[in-house]
Amino acid sequence: MLNRVLRHNLRNDLTGAMGYTRLLVDDPDDVEILANRITEHHEELLSIGAKSQGIQKMLEADRDTDIPVPLSDVVANSIREVRSDSAATLPPIGSRCRSRRGTRSEPIR
Repeated sequence: MLNRVLRHNLRNDLTGAMGYTRLLVDDPDDVEILANRITEHHEELLSIGAKSQGIQKMLEADRDTDIPVPLSDVVANSIREVRSDSAATLPPIGSRCRSRRGTRSEPIR
């Protein structure tokens, strides 16, 4: 099923890019508009490729998880990932923050 959806999406974007390329050959006056549309289709193709690679890695990883993993390890790893991803955007736990209205929040304990 996944393979069929992937092929469908690839065909759609390739067909679109080919159509705009033919229009470009037939009517070179619209070069900028058609070139932008072709680029959009190519970017979508790259995105589809990246998504399919991510899905493949995920499915392969699922096959390798026959070994039991303690839930505490999964939670600890998830917390580390969230903290590393959001460290630049969130204040440290326990810090005091001012809202836009000037009220103060209490530290999380």
